[in-house]
Amino acid sequence: MSLLAHVVDWLVPFICGGVATVLGLMWRWGKAMVNGLRELLLCQLEDLRREMVIEHDGVADEDLKSRSQRLYDSYHSLGGNGHGTSLNNDIQSAPIAPRQS
Repeated sequence: MSLLAHVVDWLVPFICGGVATVLGLMWRWGKAMVNGLRELLLCQLEDLRREMVIEHDGVADEDLKSRSQRLYDSYHSLGGNGHGTSLNNDIQSAPIAPRQS
């Protein structure tokens, strides 16, 4: 058997094992990143709702509503639902603040 055949016999399993390890780590870290980002978006939605209820007596302006919708769209596309949906629905259904002149 030639030297090249020995190198290929050794190199192919080594590369396959390395690729499998890297893909596994990427999957695990990617999942953690998605979960963390989804949680941060949910916290931001909670903060917007708190701002609406406490600081503005349950009234939301257009800016708060649009920020909430953008956050919720990202949150939902990452697989979030339930509590975040409830928060966004509450903000979207709030009366709109009159414009200050």
